[in-house]
Amino acid sequence: MEDILKQILEKVSKIENGLDTVKDDVNSLKQGQQESKEFLSALKEGQELANAKLTALEETMNKGFDNVHFRLDRLERRVKMIDIDLDEMYEQAKQNRKDIDRLLRN
Repeated sequence: MEDILKQILEKVSKIENGLDTVKDDVNSLKQGQQESKEFLSALKEGQELANAKLTALEETMNKGFDNVHFRLDRLERRVKMIDIDLDEMYEQAKQNRKDIDRLLRN
């Protein structure tokens, strides 16, 4: 009878050890799950920061492009004005030459 009780106690002890192992495994899984949640949260924050920086960069680039287009348009208008002025100066020079030639003939 004593041997049977010892065998039962040994089996109970093995079961308790197995349960302790299961508890340890469950705790490890819970810790791993928590670490995964923290990692995913950090990834999400990083993604949001990257998206914000990308948006800011796009806005800066768009402002830069708008500024360049504005300056090019302004430069184009100035070139047209200079071209018109040169045409007028050329016509005036032609007229002056005609006037000088006429004065020299008289």
